[in-house]
Amino acid sequence: MNRSIAASLVAASVIAGVGAGFAARQLDGGSASAADPGTTVTSSPAPTATSPEPSATEDPDLAAARADRTGPSWSPADPVDAEGRPITVGDVVPGAIEPIRVGTPVDEAIATGLIERDDSGLVCEGTRYRWTGDLGDGFDVQVRQDGTIATLGLFKDGAETAKGISVGNSYGGLRRAYGGALSEPEEAGYSQTGAFVREDTRWIGFLFDEAPDRLTDSSRITMVEVTDGNQPDLMRDGC
Repeated sequence: MNRSIAASLVAASVIAGVGAGFAARQLDGGSASAADPGTTVTSSPAPTATSPEPSATEDPDLAAARADRTGPSWSPADPVDAEGRPITVGDVVPGAIEPIRVGTPVDEAIATGLIERDDSGLVCEGTRYRWTGDLGDGFDVQVRQDGTIATLGLFKDGAETAKGISVGNSYGGLRRAYGGALSEPEEAGYSQTGAFVREDTRWIGFLFDEAPDRLTDSSRITMVEVTDGNQPDLMRDGC
């Protein structure tokens, strides 16, 4: 899920593999046989481990955005398909938390394995939907009466934008990441603030708990919402 965590796991696996291969070469070498009288025995140089190829350097702006993020880290387990293969969530982009896009039929989202019907009876009346597995604790989905997805929300840092922004990033970090593409902050109800990135009709909205006149560079994102058509209202009120 989290790119920085995944990168660490891959690097650890590569290093462990190199060490194991070196040990195997040592064991397979065998001991030297006894030499004939008068023969000088010359020992072969000991095998040396070769260093793995260096990995590509992480984009410094992306690394800075991730380092700016605070709060409890959340790494939900990837849901799996019918054959047990992980289904992963991609980037948060205007109008989508990839591969789920706002405006598409919810049945298509269900087919990805990331969305399911919520028949728990713990939500409002009618047909409801949720993200599968652990994802339901930090993501949400709202579906229109015509069966198309209306909005997708993120309340924990289980996904990030292509610039490394997620729940827990600061307003200052958000401004540095998006520059002039980020809207001016505006009132989002309940004395909160929204800031937005737009591409054509598609949006990403970022919510802060402070009112606009109290917003500072250290204020933290508490919710991310993506829509297509209407600007995100960054609210979840009842049904």
